[in-house]
Amino acid sequence: ILIAVDQRPHPAPAFDAANILATALPQEKLFLATLHVGSEPVETDWIEPRPTWTVLHWTAAGGVVENITDTARTWSADLLVCVTEGRHGLLDALRGSTVERLIHDPPAAMLIVPHEWGTDQVGTS
Repeated sequence: ILIAVDQRPHPAPAFDAANILATALPQEKLFLATLHVGSEPVETDWIEPRPTWTVLHWTAAGGVVENITDTARTWSADLLVCVTEGRHGLLDALRGSTVERLIHDPPAAMLIVPHEWGTDQVGTS
């Protein structure tokens, strides 16, 4: 499971969704990775790993959509988890939000989580 993270929208809903999904999966071994494209640090310790899970944290520089797509394909991710809050500003209105651009040629199955979806609405993971 690859989780795309950024400062905004806050990645907590993606971590919650990934934790819930990963916990429900039947396999013992599981690989989860976070990917942040940018220079600002992002808190990534929201994942509550089980002993048989491997959790990785990656950062990259450059184009967001390109880095997410390349990483998901290179890593052969089975699932890409993203948080969305929709379009912001003129640039997003013209080209689409990051998630909208990702779904045109998805690098893996995608779980898109609305930014309002959080632990207070889904319970504990």
